[in-house]
Amino acid sequence: MNKDCMKRIIKKNKFLYSYLLFFRYLLLKNKSKKKRKANIFVLHIGRVGSTVLADLLNQHSKIKWDGEFYPKQSKNYLKFMYENSVDLLKIKMIQNLSEFYGFELKSSQNQLHKETSISLDLDVFIEKITILDFNHFILIERKNYLKQFISFMFARKTKIHHTKQKVKKITTIKIDCESCLWFHEEKSIIKHFKYLDSFYENTKKLINNKKSLFLTYEDDILENPVKAYKKVCNFLDIENQNPEVNLKRTNPFSLKDVIENYSEVERYLKETKYEWMLYD
Repeated sequence: MNKDCMKRIIKKNKFLYSYLLFFRYLLLKNKSKKKRKANIFVLHIGRVGSTVLADLLNQHSKIKWDGEFYPKQSKNYLKFMYENSVDLLKIKMIQNLSEFYGFELKSSQNQLHKETSISLDLDVFIEKITILDFNHFILIERKNYLKQFISFMFARKTKIHHTKQKVKKITTIKIDCESCLWFHEEKSIIKHFKYLDSFYENTKKLINNKKSLFLTYEDDILENPVKAYKKVCNFLDIENQNPEVNLKRTNPFSLKDVIENYSEVERYLKETKYEWMLYD
């Protein structure tokens, strides 16, 4: 069933459609529990190589990867069905009887309500999905926040979020160091970076007492994303099936070439703990 057809059904009879999904959930619930070996939750805040990793995981015969399926706040035509955001997850996770099921959230702790239709705080959401037998947690971190921000700005400016072609043309970005929009907030680049410090620190605490895997973009994905894929396979105790890397970097150029006001940004970050990000 394609999305257009689904939307037409919803408009005609919202409650009938929700009942059909719930009925399917009841039919498959027990079968799914018997066959499922692990449920995986991946958390990140975007521009960390999660899409290329998801593509690799989706090539594995034992894994059903649902990606970022939660509707955005701007697409709330599904909200009427799910007073609790976990209800949607319950239905999604049993629609495929694969041995391993996973999904991901691109959201920071205090942006969950703004970015998705999820109505829970991140810590509550994690505890609720733990009850649903989510027993493997993965956090993907990007150490160089400046490059992460440039990647975000590039995607917003060009509308190119992912590509299978090698990028040859440089798209330049100008940074307003004192007021830039990121995570739905306008504030200085330093304040954004400090927020990311606290986000990663707090999120690691949330999942540290669970079965967790911490990946970094620079160490595990940048040069060869298959490295991250193999780590996930080891984490799940399944064989590596030698997937093909289909996606290319959207912005493979140096910061000096990309940032229009590089000297200004350099002065701004000088003698701060983030200065190294300019030269990495």
